[in-house]
Amino acid sequence: METNDNFIDIKIIWKVIHNQATWRERATLEAWLQEDEKHQRYYNSLKEYYERGSTINLSRDETDGAWNNVKHRISSKKTNTRRRLILISSVAASLILAFTFFYYSQQNRHETPVAENVKTIQPGCKKAVLILDDGKSLNLAENDTFQIKEDGASLKNSGNKLQYTAASKPSEKISYNTLKVPRGGEYYLVLADGTKVWMNSESTLRYPVKFADNERQIELTGEAYFEVTKNKHKPFRVVSGKQIVTVLGTHFNISAYPEDSVTYTTLVEGHVNVQLKGDPNVQQSLVPNEQSVVKLKDNQITKRVVDPARYVAWKNGRFIFKDERLDDMMNTLSRWYDVQIAFSNQRAKQIQFTGNLERYSDFSEILNLIEKTDEVKFSIKDNLVTVK
Repeated sequence: METNDNFIDIKIIWKVIHNQATWRERATLEAWLQEDEKHQRYYNSLKEYYERGSTINLSRDETDGAWNNVKHRISSKKTNTRRRLILISSVAASLILAFTFFYYSQQNRHETPVAENVKTIQPGCKKAVLILDDGKSLNLAENDTFQIKEDGASLKNSGNKLQYTAASKPSEKISYNTLKVPRGGEYYLVLADGTKVWMNSESTLRYPVKFADNERQIELTGEAYFEVTKNKHKPFRVVSGKQIVTVLGTHFNISAYPEDSVTYTTLVEGHVNVQLKGDPNVQQSLVPNEQSVVKLKDNQITKRVVDPARYVAWKNGRFIFKDERLDDMMNTLSRWYDVQIAFSNQRAKQIQFTGNLERYSDFSEILNLIEKTDEVKFSIKDNLVTVK
């Protein structure tokens, strides 16, 4: 690709950072970097954003120059500018989104943010409801601390963690607890065998206070990340939707929301087996970096190779989207920010975005950032977000 004194195709930068560039593209970037010290600073800032998730740190002059170069490149194409921006967002949106957010925050401080003059929509927090075997409910919050005993186990809630410890001589009775995490919530749970569970918003987990002698089985609705304590004599099973996931000791994520048409199981470490609940002969074995896909309308399981970081990012305080339809993306965000979403522009549902976003940002910051693509606008009234 050709360059001039000021511009380089941003796709080249994206491909170099992600180790997908050809030798010719790398040579093009190297020549551009040597032309001007500002080019090197611009590239370093974008690279740092990907490596650390930090904000772009450029001077006002460098920001103006780099942004003008992007606008020049886009306007030179014989295509609709707004569609071109979305095309770029599909290829390298986290570069564009991060950059445009920084540019407009510096250049247009007088512009009215999408959520100005309405209440601030804060991100989710540590909260859940624990339902004991006798039906009693306990509200759990980040700063609540208590300890109780139930059927041969000790339950302790401290900070944002609910931990179970089995007694040395547990009772023969097996009691079940249910942990419900509402919209706008998340919680961390340690089961009696030491298995760690991170629960996402609008999720429910039913589990025994202590496990039986021959197996460990729990039931999940929604999404959770598991780090299962290894025990080759006692398999660990997660029943979720139409599937059963069986492991001995491993790290994996399950997304099984009832309103979604698909259940995903993503393996990070170890080995898992996924089978249909009604037909154990239909199954898939997964190795790290593989994901099983169970479509609710089909009686089959497929698998594919994925980057697990995208699917477990929520646990690490990020949202990572790649070629994600806007309606699916807004559905994910709505669970965390506890808002309702309406589309007055039905066409906007199919627009695809790619980006790496901070999970604990105010919702208005994320909406403002998406608006900079000039594809959609948002309005907020009370708890309803309308996509225009």
